[in-house]
Amino acid sequence: LPLFLIHRIGAEPALAVFVLAFFFLVLVLGRILAQVTARIFGSRLLVSAGVVLALTGCLTLSLSASLTGICLGLAALAIGFAPPYSVVKSVLDEALHFSPGFYQAILSVAVSGAMCAAWLAGYFHLLFGMSVFALFPAVGSVVVLILELLLLFEAHLMGERTPAQPDLPSADRRTS
Repeated sequence: LPLFLIHRIGAEPALAVFVLAFFFLVLVLGRILAQVTARIFGSRLLVSAGVVLALTGCLTLSLSASLTGICLGLAALAIGFAPPYSVVKSVLDEALHFSPGFYQAILSVAVSGAMCAAWLAGYFHLLFGMSVFALFPAVGSVVVLILELLLLFEAHLMGERTPAQPDLPSADRRTS
């Protein structure tokens, strides 16, 4: 993000790092907001709204040439990225009761990906230029949207099936 700001609008490095801190602050506040609103709106609506908001933020980032527009796009992107992790964690906890080691393994994979991101970003910058960096979060948001649609389809299919209920004798019925 700081390199994006420096190359895109010619921001000073200190300002670019400050904008990065703003992004992480909005992301943390968005995660807190997602925890509170998940009980009210439901997890599926929250994730779908987050995907739409993240895609709006990506579009704003790719089209904006001012610091204000980029900050608004980053805020939309951060609030859009906030719900999926907390919603998925709560759904997995309720359904499958994973141990804490499972989440540590997921965190290890995420940190490994984050460590490779700077290396990969250099190659993409050389090949396609700085404007390609707005596509990375957009692709991630589209993947989350596809997964959400697949989960909705699976829930629809599973909701149509009714479990077989055996005809058990009730306590008030007498058999002769």
